[in-house]
Amino acid sequence: DMCTFATNPESRENYTGCRPNGTLTLGEGCGGDLGTCSRGLVCIREDMMTACRQVCGPDGAAPTCATGECTGLARSWGVPYCR
Repeated sequence: DMCTFATNPESRENYTGCRPNGTLTLGEGCGGDLGTCSRGLVCIREDMMTACRQVCGPDGAAPTCATGECTGLARSWGVPYCR
């Protein structure tokens, strides 16, 4: 299992919950019927598309980006991700 971000459908509050690891890899489309991202990745919506992105540490902290730079920020949760 892994921690992931979720939104309560009734209250619209954001929270962190646990779920089984997904199978989608870096850059694959995610969410809904597409499925969930594997460990260390988060499903991010940018420019009307969703894709699995790597979570990263701000200001060069671990974890570092395997590709790209740690310049993304998931606004709803304030979590940095690699772009």
